[in-house]
Amino acid sequence: MSQYQGPQDPNQPPQGQPHPGQPYPPQHGGATTFAPQQPPKKRRVWLWVLLGVLALILVSIAACTAIVGTAVNEASKAVATATATEATDEPTDEASAPADEPTEAASTKKALSKDQQNAVDKAKSYLDFQGFSKKGLIKQLKFEGYSTKDSEFAVDYLKPDWKEQAAKKAESYLDGQSFSRKGLQKQLEFEGFTDDQAEYGVKQAYK
Repeated sequence: MSQYQGPQDPNQPPQGQPHPGQPYPPQHGGATTFAPQQPPKKRRVWLWVLLGVLALILVSIAACTAIVGTAVNEASKAVATATATEATDEPTDEASAPADEPTEAASTKKALSKDQQNAVDKAKSYLDFQGFSKKGLIKQLKFEGYSTKDSEFAVDYLKPDWKEQAAKKAESYLDGQSFSRKGLQKQLEFEGFTDDQAEYGVKQAYK
């Protein structure tokens, strides 16, 4: 049987309980120890993973933009090159006309024989130097050794203005000596000019 211990002091804590401010007595023969808590690391790992993914996305976008810009530039260059090539491959009518349609003078010159071409060149050199009538020029070419046929061909080929040749001849006469109008006209007729050609030459010389 338990013994009665009398009334308890209200200021005293119940039996088996520590006073306020005092630690509880150790149980089971020793104090209870708690391990220190570590901060969570999972959030930091996920944060780094997210930043890495964002960096990869930004790099991929930049690379795609550079590739697209390069492709656009190459396409623009290809279009410009193709346009320039088409313009070069399509010659204008003015550029192709001389090659496709040779002039009559060029085709006639190709058809000339060597003797004819030489007679033409010789006749032209005489006409550049002084005035000649048609008969006088043919006579001069024959004197140079050309045949009558080649001499006549050369004169007909050049087709000079015989009236202008008469005027040139009349002036050359007046530069060297004195002539009356009638005397100059007779001299021109003697050179082989017709009456009309000689008369025209005298009028031009006396202007």
